[in-house]
Amino acid sequence: MRVLQRVLSAPPAKALRRLLTTTTSAPFSSYQSIGSFHSENLGDLIARSEIEYRPPLLPFGESVTPSDDSDFLLDLDQWTFLNHGAFGAALTVGFDRAAQWRRYLEAQPLRYHDRDLLPHLAYSCRRLASFVNADPRNLALLPNVTSGFNSLLAGYVREVKDAAHIIVWDTSYGSVKKMAKLYGGNRVTEIPFQSRYLTQLADPLENPSVVFQTALDDHLLLNSKKWEGKQPLLVLDHTTSNTALTFPIEALAAHAKSIVPNLLVAVDGAHGLLAQNLDIAQIPSVDFYLSNGHKWLSAPRGVAFLHATGAFHDTILRQPAIVSHGIDEPDLLSRYVWDGCRDYAAALSLPSILEFWEEREPWMVRKNLKIQLRQGIKILATEWYGSDFGGEESWPGRVTLAEFDSPVLSPMALVQLPVPGKTSGDAKAVQDYLYKQHIEAPIKCVNERLYVRISCQMYNTSKDFHALAASIQTLSKLTVNAGYL
Repeated sequence: MRVLQRVLSAPPAKALRRLLTTTTSAPFSSYQSIGSFHSENLGDLIARSEIEYRPPLLPFGESVTPSDDSDFLLDLDQWTFLNHGAFGAALTVGFDRAAQWRRYLEAQPLRYHDRDLLPHLAYSCRRLASFVNADPRNLALLPNVTSGFNSLLAGYVREVKDAAHIIVWDTSYGSVKKMAKLYGGNRVTEIPFQSRYLTQLADPLENPSVVFQTALDDHLLLNSKKWEGKQPLLVLDHTTSNTALTFPIEALAAHAKSIVPNLLVAVDGAHGLLAQNLDIAQIPSVDFYLSNGHKWLSAPRGVAFLHATGAFHDTILRQPAIVSHGIDEPDLLSRYVWDGCRDYAAALSLPSILEFWEEREPWMVRKNLKIQLRQGIKILATEWYGSDFGGEESWPGRVTLAEFDSPVLSPMALVQLPVPGKTSGDAKAVQDYLYKQHIEAPIKCVNERLYVRISCQMYNTSKDFHALAASIQTLSKLTVNAGYL
């Protein structure tokens, strides 16, 4: 009572301070985090050592009540799903954890946004950094790779100015090539790998890494004088979308930099996270690496990351594509993590998803997926082409684009179709036909030949490949044209 009387008799500002300091254990201070969020400073949470850092506790408890008894939510009773590489498929554990966060948010939105969101996003960032063996201070959480590439390319052109020149491949993802053209204008070079070098991958005497390197040398780096006074940005795919080929990213990046010392390298790793043995410490020649969480990691859609060493934090990456509260902060995560009031549940679900994969050991997951992929290709080759094409030695150039055990194949691969067709229109007609049979598998037209791109995830079995094989066998008896199908 005496404390309250003294507070009420004091000047208003002093009364407020005294009341706060006598009724709370925390000292009266200004906001620590970005904007006016009531949480600890993000930069500090990311910079702390593993010994000093204390993960935040979940505000609703650790347990998750599964919404399904399977690892994935896919309707596999109705669909043959061989297209995980497109938009992924969410793990049940991640979907349910995200749902918990959404319900917690709506129960008290200010509590969630002001006090819980940022510390848990910092934790997700630290967990993801550990998963890919990176320093969390060099990693930013994003909604998707597209937003990251917009930030990167815009910052690169803004910073490098007249010395800018963007190098892509004809196998690069379509939107990346469009972004390169938008930001680079006429300062864009495209390497014609698919049209001139792709067939060399089927030659057993050729080293796949050398084939990629030759394409790089022939079209860009043979005459290094052309790059004097320039600082080109070379964009590599970890695994291409249309042709499902895995680039030797560190070998290519190191080779390119040995010829053009000022060169920068960015990797579109949309298909890299989990599908590849992604160890950031093992790719020192790569300056920027971007990857999505919704593909092979199987997170709910809406989380990705950008990695770059500190040398670029205050230059090329100084400004994210969407500027918000964190723009004036010195650390990368603070500038990129908050781009407005949107659904952050996918990012918040990352710890549960990473725990799921760590329990199953990622290297073992990759090994099993490749075994299943090999079996799937053998089923398709045998049923479509007969016993002559059942042996793996006969696959390259006739069934697959390269030898199965070459490093260019991942949990995705192209398999040539035994149906006529030379255009993207033909490819669409076949894909539409499969869709009507409840088979989800993308058809690609590569150098006037039709291929099916098959993806392997844990839920795929030999039954899926037999279903695809039988459906295409039926179609092969027909004339493929859009009007008929």
